[in-house]
Amino acid sequence: MNIYQTDYTKTPEIFLLIKEHKNEDAKEYLKRNPSEIFLKGWMDDTPLHIASLNGNFEMVQFLVENGANVNAERSGVYATPLCWADNYEIAKYLLDNGATMDDLELYLATGQDKIEVVDLLLSRGARIDLEKPQYLACKSIECVKVYLDHNIRIDGQDKQNSNLLHKLSWLDLPDVFDFAYENGCPWRKDSSQRTPYYLAKQGRRKNILKHFKEKYSDLISHKIKNILAANYKFERIFFLKQSPVKPEWFIGLTGNAKLIKYILSDGELLIDKVAAVDVSNIRNFTFDKQGNIIIPTADNELLIVDQTTFELINTVDLAEDLELDQIKYLPLKNIYIGSQGWEIIILSEDFKVINRVKAEDGIILPYINQNESLISFLSYDQTTYYNLYSFGDDLSITFIHTFFKDWDNTSSDFGFNKNEFAVTFPNTLEYYLYEDGLMHKQWELDISEYKSEHGLSYLTFVNENTIVLGKGKMLLYIDISDKIVYRKTDLKLSADIRDLYLDDEKKYLLVSTDNELKAVRIEDEKNQSRQSNSERPTDGFLSNIYNKLKWILTNK
Repeated sequence: MNIYQTDYTKTPEIFLLIKEHKNEDAKEYLKRNPSEIFLKGWMDDTPLHIASLNGNFEMVQFLVENGANVNAERSGVYATPLCWADNYEIAKYLLDNGATMDDLELYLATGQDKIEVVDLLLSRGARIDLEKPQYLACKSIECVKVYLDHNIRIDGQDKQNSNLLHKLSWLDLPDVFDFAYENGCPWRKDSSQRTPYYLAKQGRRKNILKHFKEKYSDLISHKIKNILAANYKFERIFFLKQSPVKPEWFIGLTGNAKLIKYILSDGELLIDKVAAVDVSNIRNFTFDKQGNIIIPTADNELLIVDQTTFELINTVDLAEDLELDQIKYLPLKNIYIGSQGWEIIILSEDFKVINRVKAEDGIILPYINQNESLISFLSYDQTTYYNLYSFGDDLSITFIHTFFKDWDNTSSDFGFNKNEFAVTFPNTLEYYLYEDGLMHKQWELDISEYKSEHGLSYLTFVNENTIVLGKGKMLLYIDISDKIVYRKTDLKLSADIRDLYLDDEKKYLLVSTDNELKAVRIEDEKNQSRQSNSERPTDGFLSNIYNKLKWILTNK
C-alpha cells in the first residue's frame, strides 16, 4: 500500500495530468514511469478510473493499449472504470475491450442522466436489478424513454416499496412525474405508508405539491373504501376506542390505515365492518359529540366518518398551515386537542384554532385524566417516552416532567387514576400523585422477573385500587394499596401484548398483540381472584401482613 492510498490529501502527479487533459505530458510521464499505469490512489483509484471519470478518451485508449486493467476495482460500491464512464465513446471503448457489467454501471449512468450510456448498456445486455431497479434513478423524460424503448416496464419498486413516482416527487420534477405515471408507473404507498404526495409534503417540494393539487386532486383525496369483512386478514390495531353511541362497538385503526368495527358479543370480538382509509400516516383518531369518527390526515384536512356505515360524511378544511397528525375530543372542556410535530393545537368544536403551544418533544398520542387537568403525551425524539403536562381551566398547558431514564430505560406506557398515575419502565412500575402543582412519587414495584420483547409493558386501571399490567403474554394484577402483584394470568397468546384497553363499564379488558385482539372478562378474573383469596384476612393490619407473606411465598 502506497502513501496515496493512506493519505487522501496527496494526489499522484499522473492523476492531475489526466484530469487536466494534459495528455502529452501524461504520456511522457508514463513512458518514464510505466509502472504508474497500475498506480493506486485514494480509494484505490487507478489512472484509468481518473481518465474515464473525466471524459478523457485519449488517455483511456492509451492506458488500455498499454496494459491497464479495464476491470480494475476501486473501493466503494461503484468499482470499475466503466461505472465512471463519462460519455458514450468511453463506455463503448471499455466494453469493446473486455469491460464487464453488473447492475451498478447502469444505475450510476441513469442517476447521472447519461442517456447515450444508458442506451448502450441496455443494448449490450445490462440486466435490471429486481430489488432496486436502475430506472428508479431516472431524472429526465429522455432517460425514462430509453427504458421504455427497450421494452422495460417501469412499475417496480425498491425494498422500501418506493417506486419511480416516489423518487420524482422527492426530486420535485412534475413533468417527469407525469410522463412516468402516464407510462405505467403506479400511484402507491411505500412501506412507510407514504404516497408520492405525502413524501413531497415531507420534503416541502413546492412545485410538485402545487402540481398535484392542480392535476391529481382525485389521487390525493382521502378516499374511504369498504372491504368485505370476510376478506380481511388481521392487522395489528394501533388505536382502539369504544363507541360513545353503541357501547358494544369498538373502532380500531391499523398500521395500514384499515378502519375496523368490532362488536363485543358474549365475550367474543366479531368483525362487523372494514374500510381502507387513504391516509399516508395513521395517528390517533377521536369521536365528535355526535359520535362520528374524526380522522386526521397529516394534511390540512380532517375526515368525518359515520361509525355505522364507515361512509365519509364530510371533509373539514383546516387552516393552511395546520396539518394535524392526531386529535382527541375533550367533552368536559368542549374542545379538541391535536398536534402537528412538536406543537400542541387546541381547537374549538368547529375546528377553529384556539391556542398553539410549543411541545417539549414530538407528539404521537395523548392520555387525559378524568377531570381533564393533566395530559400525558406519548412523545418522541430519537426514541419514545411519556411527557406530563398540566392543563388549566384557562386552557394553558404547562410542561411538568419527562419519563426518560436512559436510552434503554424509557417509559413504555402510562395510565391515569384521577390525579394519580402509573408509568411503566422495562424493569419497574412507578406510581405518582400530582397535588398542588407538584409531582410526588408514591412507590415503585420491581417487574424485572416478568419478561417481554424489548422490556415493553402496558397498563390500565380496572378500579381505584387495581392496576392490570400486560407484559409478555401475561396479565399481572397489582394491588395499589399493598404494592404487590396478587395475581398472574397467562393468556396463552401467540405474541407479546402490545396494548390494553378497558371498556367503559369495566367488564372487559381488550388485549392487543401483533396477531390478535382478545377480550378478557374482568369479572371472571375477579371471581378467580376471590376464590384464590377466600381465606384472606380482612382486618387492615392482618391483611397487610398476609399480603406481604403471600407475595413472598408465591414469588420465591
